[in-house]
Amino acid sequence: MHQEKTTILFVISPTKINQKGLCPLNCRITLNKERKQFTTGLFVNPNYWENKLQKVNSRDANYKFINAQIEQIQIKINNIALVLQLQDENCTLDNIYNKYIGVEIKKKEFVLSYYKQYLARINKLVGLELKDSI
Repeated sequence: MHQEKTTILFVISPTKINQKGLCPLNCRITLNKERKQFTTGLFVNPNYWENKLQKVNSRDANYKFINAQIEQIQIKINNIALVLQLQDENCTLDNIYNKYIGVEIKKKEFVLSYYKQYLARINKLVGLELKDSI
């Protein structure tokens, strides 16, 4: 089993300030020098965001809620990456993200599996539409 390092970073988008003066909080996952960034759905006052700590400081009114949500996201992503690595599945950035948002990971199918499916369909048609040539 190859241990792969997953880095989770939270960044704000100070250029996208809404009418309330809040910035969207984005999550950036890095795995094997590949990045995937997505929005968390949380909004933060840029004046109260501590970039080095990856948290909102206590001067914000709902800092406990936002910090708890950040921690939950980190825990969920780390657990998904760990489970994928332990199950020896293809631990890629897209698989981690898809599992996080709830999309089922599709397994890769090869030519042999397609051929077996084709033969199963043909065998069902024998006697109905096809005649056995024995």
